[in-house]
Amino acid sequence: MRKILFILLLVMLSSCSSSKTVLKEKKSNLFLWEIKSKTSNTTSYLLGLNFYKNMVPLDKRVEEAYNKSDILLLETNVDYESNEFKEAILNKFSYKYGRTLKDDLPTNIYNKVIEFSKNYGMDSKIIKLKPSFALIMLSEAKEKELGYNIYNISDFFKKKAEVDNKKILELENIDELLSWKNTMKQYVFEDYEYFFKNITNMKKEFEELLNIQKTGDLNRLLKFSVIKNHSKEYIDYEREQLKRRNTKMVKRIIEYLSNDKSYFISIGVFNLAGEYGIINLLRKKGYIVRKY
Repeated sequence: MRKILFILLLVMLSSCSSSKTVLKEKKSNLFLWEIKSKTSNTTSYLLGLNFYKNMVPLDKRVEEAYNKSDILLLETNVDYESNEFKEAILNKFSYKYGRTLKDDLPTNIYNKVIEFSKNYGMDSKIIKLKPSFALIMLSEAKEKELGYNIYNISDFFKKKAEVDNKKILELENIDELLSWKNTMKQYVFEDYEYFFKNITNMKKEFEELLNIQKTGDLNRLLKFSVIKNHSKEYIDYEREQLKRRNTKMVKRIIEYLSNDKSYFISIGVFNLAGEYGIINLLRKKGYIVRKY
């Protein structure tokens, strides 16, 4: 369960940034920024990291920024193993009243799903899931086969904050988290087509993203995150979805920053880059955002 948000972003969102926004940044191998307001002396910190592999212990600059902060601000403060989250997932993404995945996918795509899922002994379960979540489960099965052990970075900081008795806040609740990606049916078909065409390249994409996260190169991330092999309508739709979500999150970040407390903000790396990325939106609001 804890991996599904990363899978969602990598496979289904990856991604909606505008390739026109090229940023000049101070050299740093971290996706870590400090945020300052022109009207306050308080400094907060923004870390973009979806997952880590061989990245613990974290860089001392990350630990330093975390230790300087008063409050941990997560994208969402969710216990992915809790019954509440599992029930929310089932309610949102499971079929009811006898409907199955077969009713919502073209025959050719459905047959590929069944053939693929049989290899992992999950064909009887997959048909009970709605298209978007079924695709996430297929992706996770392939990820496990490739030998990846992916952790949600927010879990790491959440556990650390609980031990340190540091207050934890969130930018989205469970309902918002699960509802922002409400892909229209024709676009889900494109997601499936891309998944099956690109399945042999998945390992390469994982490794590339891992390497990018070790460089801190926002422009390289931006280039990686541009959608390929999808229709213009799909790209426009996804970009609008990301724009709305990031705009809402930046509004909440600003509300939190207005109380002169120092925040350590941990957010998905794909939300950072581009014209409507968190960094650019904060700068447009007058905040000084620079590499830490």
